Amino acid sequence: MSPSALFQSKHAWTTLSVVIIFILVFFISAIVASVLITSESTSVTEEEMQQLVDDTLKDLTSYMTISEVVGRFDGSSDPGINKIAFLLKPMFTQPIDVDSMTLKMNVEDDMLLYQFDGSVDSLGPSGLFSHDIWNNLSEGSFGIITVYDKDSSVTSYQVFNDRSDMAYLIISLSDSHRLKSQEEIEVRFLHTSGLHKSLNLHVPLPMKQVVTLAQGFL
Repeated sequence: MSPSALFQSKHAWTTLSVVIIFILVFFISAIVASVLITSESTSVTEEEMQQLVDDTLKDLTSYMTISEVVGRFDGSSDPGINKIAFLLKPMFTQPIDVDSMTLKMNVEDDMLLYQFDGSVDSLGPSGLFSHDIWNNLSEGSFGIITVYDKDSSVTSYQVFNDRSDMAYLIISLSDSHRLKSQEEIEVRFLHTSGLHKSLNLHVPLPMKQVVTLAQGFL
């Protein structure tokens, strides 16, 4: 697919997906309102129903599935994590331009924003933690290492255009913002279409160098 075709398709699909999501949100809201009216005679509390609504809307208004988040302690006398890998997959078969994505993190009293620095490559035989992007990524930005990209849309055009696409998004933290054991961090993926994805990271004890910060279909 040519770059111009990808561009046109991206905007058409983004608009259509947003419209579909808003329609779904409207119907879910109507159903929930009906359930709340009749819930007085059931064991379902309003708080439980609200949590169900929040979880459903979170899924509907997300454009990416994150199945794994890993970090690596730096091995110093005061261990910290200064690089994180998010394993991403699109939720829809629609073009998602990596340039349109921003990652936001709140670390202590600072709000950190990360944007794509143009670094993209396939995983290859060297593995994630030996990859050039992992080792050489500049602070305050993110790069992409593809795991599966059947038509090379991500590596060639920096566009996720199929649900089968899968890639690690790598961020590099400065020394002053390293994540320490037992920290809880909120991360938000923002997109220019208005869709977003949020998740919470938990930093475990440094009992091993590579640790899981979150997992499951987040």
